[in-house]
Order: sequence, then C-alpha cells, then structure tokens
Amino acid sequence: MSLSITDPTHAAAAAAGRAAARQRPVPADQLEVEQRPLETYDRIFGVIDGGLTTGEGVA
Repeated sequence: MSLSITDPTHAAAAAAGRAAARQRPVPADQLEVEQRPLETYDRIFGVIDGGLTTGEGVA
C-alpha cells in the first residue's frame, strides 16, 4: 500500500498555479514590448565598431 502526504500550503500553491494557467492570455495587440534597433545588439556582441568585448553594460 502507498501513502502520500501533501503539505496544505503546497497543495494551495499548486491549485493557484493551475487556476492561473487556465486564464486567457493577453491578446498580442494589447502587449507593449520594447523594440531596440538591431544596431544595439550588433554593438553588444562586437559585430560593429564600438562593440563591447567583455560584456560590460549588457543587461
């Protein structure tokens, strides 16, 4: 015979997580996403002059 013991706090957190996962996502046309110029990434990865070589300044 197998016995399973569940912490009530864990069970409540799991139930809340399942409920949140069932929520409808925000439509894409209502999301605000920052768009950086591609030059920013070229500089970060050293593809163009002035690029960072040690990773400093990378968020």
